[in-house]
Amino acid sequence: MSLVCEHIDVRLGERVVLTDLNFAVDSGEFVAIIGANGAGKSTALKSMARLLTPERGRILLDEHELSHYDRHSLGRKLAYLPQDRTVHWGLSVERVVALGRLPHQSLASGLGDADKRAIAEAMVRMDVSHLAQRSVARLSGGERARVLFARALAQ
Repeated sequence: MSLVCEHIDVRLGERVVLTDLNFAVDSGEFVAIIGANGAGKSTALKSMARLLTPERGRILLDEHELSHYDRHSLGRKLAYLPQDRTVHWGLSVERVVALGRLPHQSLASGLGDADKRAIAEAMVRMDVSHLAQRSVARLSGGERARVLFARALAQ
């Protein structure tokens, strides 16, 4: 999988937040985006997840513009984990992680064996299996962060 940003400009209201962002990452690479508060790191990530629309430039995922993908197809290719860890649902940890599998299901289907494996593996990787039946609302901030990361991994 590859993700490429070419000459991205993003404006939030009257404020230009990103100017001429160029970025490329290939499958298997790990990348850190660093910068001062307000520098546009979150805006860049939101643009890459198609939560914001750049004013200029293009973002390619596997050589196709993001607009090429419907929401379900895009959700099968990438997950966005915001820095805000607020959870407004009283769901169990296991159900929150299972939400990551929604892009892989049709409306009529339930969780298949592959979904259940992906959920279990994500929970093991993030060391939250022992919390499976606890309400996510009753977790510490660190535990909640691991659960939300597990949801992204399951996706």
